Amino acid sequence: DVSKFYNGKVATTTAGKGLEQATGGQDPKTFLIKKVSLGGGGNWGSVRMSANDPLPHDHPKAEGETGVKQADIDRIVTWILDLEK
Repeated sequence: DVSKFYNGKVATTTAGKGLEQATGGQDPKTFLIKKVSLGGGGNWGSVRMSANDPLPHDHPKAEGETGVKQADIDRIVTWILDLEK
């Protein structure tokens, strides 16, 4: 389960990755917000998750700039992580 894994209560993802490998060394909350925002795959199976709040590739990004749904994504990720605390 996602909450157990990112809270350190399960050793590996279904793909066999440990926390450090799955997050690339990032804080789990930061990693999950980015993953939900930009989409991706590889940690929990072969099906890729579509992006939920990406900025267009040609959009000039200011440092720290995010899309419009970041507050919602933060709340969802926090809720998921809090399930196993």
